[in-house]
Amino acid sequence: MGSNPAAPTIKPYENKEKYAPTINRLRGKVGTFGIRGAGLGTKNPEKVPNGVPFSFPIIIAEWDRNKREVIRVALDQYNGRHTVNVRVWYRDGDGLKPDKTGITLSLSHLSALAGALVLADRRACELGLIGGGEQ
Repeated sequence: MGSNPAAPTIKPYENKEKYAPTINRLRGKVGTFGIRGAGLGTKNPEKVPNGVPFSFPIIIAEWDRNKREVIRVALDQYNGRHTVNVRVWYRDGDGLKPDKTGITLSLSHLSALAGALVLADRRACELGLIGGGEQ
């Protein structure tokens, strides 16, 4: 494989202190950056530490990828483990069905994923591939 001169040369946590404020700011805005914000699913009711019941999946954000597909970010459970799921869903009649395109990770990877996405966004902006705030 050849090297890509446009590829970022920093590892996600080399500049942890530099990007921590951005990651923390994004954590504070969960559900505010999509067409539809945080919502509740219908399966596996649980309680958070404050005693409020909730169900999985918990939809954090979703937006139209095109007129046939939606990208959805959700907190979910799989085999009793909590996960984050970023997946393409397709329109089927009146509803949405999950596509095989996407990624499901243990919540232990959520901070690393958020940091990597912040770095990717900044690098794409630096290279002029996107303007600030484009989806």
